[in-house]
Amino acid sequence: MKTGLVLLFALTIGATPLLAQTSTVDITDNALVLDYTEPEPNPAATIRSYIITGRGTTGFGATWTGTGITSSTAAADVIANPESTSVAYAHNGSLPLGPYANFVGRAVDDSSVLIRYTRTGDANLDGLVNDDDVTILGATYAPGVPQPSWALGDFDYNGFVDDDDATLLGVFYNPNATPISAPTATGGVAAVPEPATWLMLVIGGSWIGMFGWRRR
Repeated sequence: MKTGLVLLFALTIGATPLLAQTSTVDITDNALVLDYTEPEPNPAATIRSYIITGRGTTGFGATWTGTGITSSTAAADVIANPESTSVAYAHNGSLPLGPYANFVGRAVDDSSVLIRYTRTGDANLDGLVNDDDVTILGATYAPGVPQPSWALGDFDYNGFVDDDDATLLGVFYNPNATPISAPTATGGVAAVPEPATWLMLVIGGSWIGMFGWRRR
């Protein structure tokens, strides 16, 4: 499945563990917002696990050809410039420099998980690798201390903010670059203003099921 910016209230990749091993969400160069209603569990850790299987490995050497959440655009970037782009994610309410009110054209709240294709080193998911990202990694850099969060600087998904992440940030640091932007959705999936309904996107191989929306 390829997608533009889509607001989801639940995301399941594979209706069963077996399907989860063979199912893929390809965000190409776009973005997703996964919204949930507190006190429901924060799904960020699950999203992280989907991205790890999509990138194909932790540490250096990502191919972006695995199952889960992946990006065919990042996979193409590997050929010309390995490690230069990635699929990033963050729990909006936990962003070190504060939450977004609007994320690539979509109003979001603190209980949202933001997912997007962006440059490696872009800790705050703004499409740039600049001084904000340096500030974040400088504050969280702690080799050997588990910090499994892209938004804290774990850019290689190995669970730590360490020398490898500092290297990636240094290589791709470019505050003067044109920001990578993700388009807002122009059709297809849209919110339906009906209470007490919900959306679950279930992807099993090439089978896709979509069920309803719930407004918060």
